[in-house]
Amino acid sequence: MQKKDIKRCQSADKATKIWEDYNKAVFENIGIAIVIIKKDGTIFHVNNEFENLCGYSKEEIEGKKSFEKFLLKEKVEKVRIYDILRYYNSCIPPKTYKTCLVHKKGNILDVYLTLNLLSYTDKLVVTIQDITKLKKTEADLKICIKEKEVLLRELNHRVRNNLQMIYSLLNLEKSYLKEEEAIKLLQSTQNRLKAMIYVYNMVHEVNNLSVIDFSVYIQKLVLDLFHVYDAKNNIKPMFNIDQIFFNIETVIPCGFIVSEIVYNIIKYAFPNNETGKITLDFHSYSDEEFKLIISSNGKSIDFNNKNSFGLALIKMLVKQLDSSLEIDNNPGTTFKIKFKELNYAERR
Repeated sequence: MQKKDIKRCQSADKATKIWEDYNKAVFENIGIAIVIIKKDGTIFHVNNEFENLCGYSKEEIEGKKSFEKFLLKEKVEKVRIYDILRYYNSCIPPKTYKTCLVHKKGNILDVYLTLNLLSYTDKLVVTIQDITKLKKTEADLKICIKEKEVLLRELNHRVRNNLQMIYSLLNLEKSYLKEEEAIKLLQSTQNRLKAMIYVYNMVHEVNNLSVIDFSVYIQKLVLDLFHVYDAKNNIKPMFNIDQIFFNIETVIPCGFIVSEIVYNIIKYAFPNNETGKITLDFHSYSDEEFKLIISSNGKSIDFNNKNSFGLALIKMLVKQLDSSLEIDNNPGTTFKIKFKELNYAERR
């Protein structure tokens, strides 16, 4: 062999040695447990991180233990089937899955495995992430969420009961009144309470403050107003409403606005039981913005010249929604409200 060839071989050997040392350093210090398994299931090689994870030394593991010995008994059969399938067709079994390892001291560890066949060999390389703490945190969070859900349901139940009690007391008070104006005032207050009661009823049904079906809520609210004021015989309600879900922060002020507007239209736009219709259109016109239109074909109502609590409440609620309000009195009366869903604001 010539001198040049000898030097070339020495350089190649040196490069190979450097590459092997590099790979060994990465293997031992990567910070994640790695196991190399032979086709018969015996562990061929492990890194330092796997020693720390399982509690055994390399001398106790390599060439002496099968990987199955580290698995919880209930998990062995599934892993065994996966291994058979993997050598038959590596695309069939999952490359990643969760299982349980048993520590030398008997502790059960929740782990996440990633498995791949080593190229040009019959060996399997397995990386193992310990997710025991993560699983415990998830379990604790689930318990915490469950406790909060129970508390929320109880709170919601009490609020509903209190609102219903106030509503019933007003009903009782109303039965003793003789003056028509006083009766109407109490009825208006009851309508506002009913708007809140409906919201809490729907929250109770879905157990979620952020997914109240606004379309269902609005229709229930309006039809109840028609029933209370005996308007269903002469006024026809028309609904053209998209199914959109809002949180309770948005639904309550919107419900009050709809209740006040519909009540005033029934009261002033159709005197002497005149016939007509009230139309409610509700749509989203962008990802975050919504438009509510309430119109009637009855007599025009000049709200701007009315010094009423109802209009003052409507304007206050429109401001709370950070929305815009347009009133058109020709022909009939039309209310146009543009708004965005309110974000939850923590109370202090």
